[in-house]
Amino acid sequence: MTHLIRPFCAVAVILCASSTLAQTSTPKQFSELGDLLAGRWASQITLIADWPEFSKKQGEKVNGYTIIKWAVDMHALTEDELIAEGLTKSVYFWDAGLKTIKAVRISSAGSTSTTTYWKKNKDWHWKHAGAQTDGKKLQGTGTLVFEDGGNVMIGDGTLYLDGKELLHYHDVYKRVDKR
Repeated sequence: MTHLIRPFCAVAVILCASSTLAQTSTPKQFSELGDLLAGRWASQITLIADWPEFSKKQGEKVNGYTIIKWAVDMHALTEDELIAEGLTKSVYFWDAGLKTIKAVRISSAGSTSTTTYWKKNKDWHWKHAGAQTDGKKLQGTGTLVFEDGGNVMIGDGTLYLDGKELLHYHDVYKRVDKR
């Protein structure tokens, strides 16, 4: 009987390993993503949920302003994002132990999250996991696309709050300055 189970276990291990490998990245890719992200960005964002830090509600549009800078001898990026009355602070870095690019965030409401980034072919992908201050879990996946010579950044994907699918995430940022 155990000889019948072994092939299934081997397949399961291979499938898990291949999905994990697909989400890995290199320090060179971190530098590439960092160079694309660094600068000042303006955005108009449609809220995909009711967030604790915003008086506006799901579906309403808010203006955003983001500053992303290289830090720690170019081993990290810091991001300050002001959207409506909410502020989010993020740190991006290449995690040598996990061989992937990570961003950790905390909002002015106390919500926290971690996003993993990787490049597959020419496309940037992300996987997001976090929680609001009330404990509701936020999870999702998507892409990060750069257009117009890197002057337009589009975040696109599907997110779930406590297992419930939210409005489609599609935020467009326009570069104000490369510095």
